[in-house]
Amino acid sequence: MSKPTLKAKYDTGSKSAAGVLLLGVGDLRLKLACTDRSFASSGSGGRELTGVAIGVEKPQVFSIDYDAATKATKFVFRSSASIKGKTVKLAYSHNHIHPQETSKSPTTTLESTLVFDSKNSVSGKYNFSAAKLAAIKYRYIHTSDTTLEPSYDFATASWSFHATHNPSSRDTLTAAYNGSTHAVDLEWVRKSDTGSFRVGCKRPVGGTSKPPVVRFEKTWNLS
Repeated sequence: MSKPTLKAKYDTGSKSAAGVLLLGVGDLRLKLACTDRSFASSGSGGRELTGVAIGVEKPQVFSIDYDAATKATKFVFRSSASIKGKTVKLAYSHNHIHPQETSKSPTTTLESTLVFDSKNSVSGKYNFSAAKLAAIKYRYIHTSDTTLEPSYDFATASWSFHATHNPSSRDTLTAAYNGSTHAVDLEWVRKSDTGSFRVGCKRPVGGTSKPPVVRFEKTWNLS
């Protein structure tokens, strides 16, 4: 049974705070999430429940998440197999949207990853809702502490790039460029025996005047 963990997040873009509690029950993990706006009064006299979500998952097997505000449910099922010495990983995802939610549409995707060896793998995502290939990504582990991941999004016809470097066993640095949003994202994570601390900054590039968005996250491993 995994130890319970508590996460606290703050985002300067939305100027909101959020919390996530994870509890281990056997080989399952239960999740409860909320934000600082979750229990604000609505116009009808009730509660908005914005950001309230509950979920259950079995790592590397399945996860189910339910959004209390939108009444949307997301299912993810994962599996893997070895074919002629190569590892193939599959992830099937479906977002079920409540009939009263007209601003969004249900989506169903299948992501497949082929691991060639310890350094190289390629993955592709197929969107059944749009009946077309959604994205493709190549992952290259340059050294034991550096990983490079270029990807292409067919929906926006744009390239993105993600790099991860571990200068020590406790620190992780990431740098990413999203071609569809034209934004650069930098992040630093430090792990400890009691939890982890994460700080990141996302900034649009290309002449925009939008300010950068800074996010903070602290995780506590509860005994």
